[in-house]
Amino acid sequence: MRNLKITLISLLALMISPGIMAQDNVSLLAMNKDSDSEPEIHSMEMVPPAFMGGQEALQNFILENLKYPELAIRQGLEGTVQVIFRITPEGEIKDATIKSSCKPILDEAALDLIRKMPNWYPAEMGGETVETFYQLPIRFNLH
Repeated sequence: MRNLKITLISLLALMISPGIMAQDNVSLLAMNKDSDSEPEIHSMEMVPPAFMGGQEALQNFILENLKYPELAIRQGLEGTVQVIFRITPEGEIKDATIKSSCKPILDEAALDLIRKMPNWYPAEMGGETVETFYQLPIRFNLH
């Protein structure tokens, strides 16, 4: 059941726009392995994870900490890197990976930024903090 909960939360978190910080109703399918009975559907409210200080603080963190590589600037490289990472029930950032690559040099700069991030407020479901995944676009723009 816990794995099902984490999987559902992870999938839902990928669909949540970073700009939307609201509660969502989530339906969970609960199945009893020892029974042939019909699965039960439980509705729970999910509070998505949030950067401490909100979206404006996240944008400021990115502006202050994103290092645009000199070589990328000289070569005029621009684009958006989609980074996905796990947020633990304690709010720690783990396992950051590139979901959508731009250029390898920009990908590495985006990962460096994520590694510097402080803890987040974790997602909550049913009043408990839960592990989830979050996708964050990191934009590199020279203009």
